Amino acid sequence: MSQERKYASPIFLSGLLLLSLFPLLNTAGGGGAGANACDGVFRPGIGRCETGSDDIFFSPGTFLFSKTINFPVPFTNVPTSLTLTSTDHTPSEVGKTTTTMMSVQPPATWTNMPAAKTEVYNTLGTAGSERVQLDMRDDRGFTFDVNCQSSSIGTGAVLRLEYSVNGGTTFNDLASTAGQGDVDITIGTSNCDDNFGTPNHDLARSNNGFPIASALASHTDHTILRVVGINGFGIGDAPTFSQFLIERYSQMPGATMNYFCQPSSCTLTKTSFLFQVILPGTLSPSLSGAEIFFVWEAWSYTG
Repeated sequence: MSQERKYASPIFLSGLLLLSLFPLLNTAGGGGAGANACDGVFRPGIGRCETGSDDIFFSPGTFLFSKTINFPVPFTNVPTSLTLTSTDHTPSEVGKTTTTMMSVQPPATWTNMPAAKTEVYNTLGTAGSERVQLDMRDDRGFTFDVNCQSSSIGTGAVLRLEYSVNGGTTFNDLASTAGQGDVDITIGTSNCDDNFGTPNHDLARSNNGFPIASALASHTDHTILRVVGINGFGIGDAPTFSQFLIERYSQMPGATMNYFCQPSSCTLTKTSFLFQVILPGTLSPSLSGAEIFFVWEAWSYTG
């Protein structure tokens, strides 16, 4: 039942990663003035250039990362331009992979969905048929989507993605924050069609479709995923589903980017500049330990 579809989707400056650096038009870098152009020496008619490199490491629970970089030798005036080139381990480019865990027609009914956490369709003797094994080493976040034709009558009924890294012996919530990736399948949410007038044909989505940080321990090359139900009504409960989908967001290290900033956009002064990275809260925990490495080049025509 499993089918995987992969495609790349670069996302720059907006969406998953926002960098507080903005274009500066009509400025020149230091590379065109000769081999020694960026050696800190002032040359009349050319100016002075300083260069260096640094990095920022992400830590959990923080959404704004900043670092002040001091120039080796202060400029006489505020630099005319500053170029930042990110060259390694940057989460600026994000790949999105959609994996179909189950797709059936007609939709499959889960007869007597239990109240206790149970793998989907256990009462039909087909529990585990929706499982997939994936390489999730680069994964950082996900959304869980369910094509739901009829709701559960259980109060607080949800479906949840769980992962195992030991061959299916033990499973845990794929969301780094317990319950954040649950999909509500109760009648009150209107996530399912329920034959009320025209079926909505919409997917029931975790976290309103916004990416959720995946648990760090799930980032292996042999991760097994399964779907469980919680808070079913038991006898008489019969939710119906035709598809389980997971959209996985992964970091693609090694992308190279160039940015230009000016005093108003990156706190550029004669002695230093402030480099800032803003990450969405949902992805910040899963990027713990990741790194942005960057090379900077500051240029002043007046020294």
